[in-house]
Amino acid sequence: MFGYEAEERGEAYPALETPEGKEVVVEFLEDHVRVVNTSYGQRAVINVKVGDENYSLWLSRIGLAREIALLEKKLGSLKGVKAKIINQGRRGKSYSYKVEQI
Repeated sequence: MFGYEAEERGEAYPALETPEGKEVVVEFLEDHVRVVNTSYGQRAVINVKVGDENYSLWLSRIGLAREIALLEKKLGSLKGVKAKIINQGRRGKSYSYKVEQI
């Protein structure tokens, strides 16, 4: 989806949770999503800041990955961009997300 080669897992922070029905405001700390090798296979991840804390935003749900990929495509770089992520809940077999630049 992101078109990057997998790399070894870099700097990792605690995983950011995006609870159903809640919104989380993040600031992206990296230019682009990274694809890394994990014990579960290849995973897409980007480091973000929420308030004063750093987190790793794992894009394991296709709805969230799609929204982040579209934002990255639109802007070219995500570093320094603030966005609101809303987990809209389960829609059939998958979860639906809305990501808005703020």
